[in-house]
Amino acid sequence: MAEPDPPLRLPDTSKHQVEKPAVSDRPPSPSGANVHTDHRTSHTWRTSLFHYLARAIRPHLANGSGKPFPPGSPQLPVDSVAKRKCHVREYKMKDVWLYELRPKGKQTTSRDAKAAQSSASEDEDPAQQDSHAESQACSPKRTSKSHEEPAHDLYYFAGGGFSSPPSPEHWRFFTKLSHRLPQYRLVIVSYPLAPASPAPAAIPILQDFITSVLADAHSRNHAVTLAGDSAGGNLALVLGIDALTSQEPGHEKLRNIMAICPVVDLRNNHPDMSSVDVHDPLLTAKFTGEVAARWADSWPRDHVMLSPVVADLNPLARAGISIHGVVADRDVLSLDTVIFKNKCEEVGVGGEWLEWEKAMHCFPLAGAYGKIFPESWEGLEWIIEVLGRHC
Repeated sequence: MAEPDPPLRLPDTSKHQVEKPAVSDRPPSPSGANVHTDHRTSHTWRTSLFHYLARAIRPHLANGSGKPFPPGSPQLPVDSVAKRKCHVREYKMKDVWLYELRPKGKQTTSRDAKAAQSSASEDEDPAQQDSHAESQACSPKRTSKSHEEPAHDLYYFAGGGFSSPPSPEHWRFFTKLSHRLPQYRLVIVSYPLAPASPAPAAIPILQDFITSVLADAHSRNHAVTLAGDSAGGNLALVLGIDALTSQEPGHEKLRNIMAICPVVDLRNNHPDMSSVDVHDPLLTAKFTGEVAARWADSWPRDHVMLSPVVADLNPLARAGISIHGVVADRDVLSLDTVIFKNKCEEVGVGGEWLEWEKAMHCFPLAGAYGKIFPESWEGLEWIIEVLGRHC
């Protein structure tokens, strides 16, 4: 007989239609209550060629690693590039493995020193400090001394169809964020993966984890930002929304959510999805539907902890939480993401969004390789600048 699902903290989902709150019920957001959209159209020949080649092998690109992971949070092998350029501290919180990255080549904190001891055999390769002044727009008390611990924690959930750990491209992306955003304490979250740990098993673990994250931030007077791409963007959204809806202790420490090409609706049934499918170089509607079914398992796909598009966003509007995001035009997930972005604007959740025509799913991640694909590079720069402004 199958064991029952772990107990789950459920917000009220009796009404999926969100009522627009009165303006008087909502204090002004620190970043303003407006949604600003940066719409870009540039598309280079190199990107076009890559899209053409990617479509030819699209079924293989979307298959993932194919190797299932055991139940619970998997312990991750750290990519060699990340270890060479960053101090990596591996630790656990509430049964979830975490990986804190600090850039090498800087004066270290006591935590850095501990991380360095575990990798003392490696040669330190200081990265060039090419960050823009705008991306480091933080309060003086957080940046006045380089050896002080950053007062803003950035927890990142990597995408991978809810079933794969961070890819080598992810680790390069993390490394770039670590060096370009030193005002943040960057922590990579190794969340439980399907099929061994689908949502009914994984979400309660992650809810307890976020409760601890916010309590820890409250005790240290740190701010918290949740971020992620694709499936990881989904988790950043549902966990952040749930924490505000449930009024978790320390919920006031949550400042931002950054969702890069996120999964926002596991129903996967937008009527115009097929028109995007024919142009998507990476994903297919069939594949995203299979991913959704595997992650949802026994839960209905319109469950509020699966599909943030059905969630009540009013608590975030009242608290002044910003939701920032990236939308790629040639991504089967983009249509639902635009609906979610519009919903944020309707209820007064402020944020900055990048919409790029003819771009593919999660295109900013390739920016970690440099300017080979200019759109990806600019997308990465946009993310760094937005996070820097909202530190």
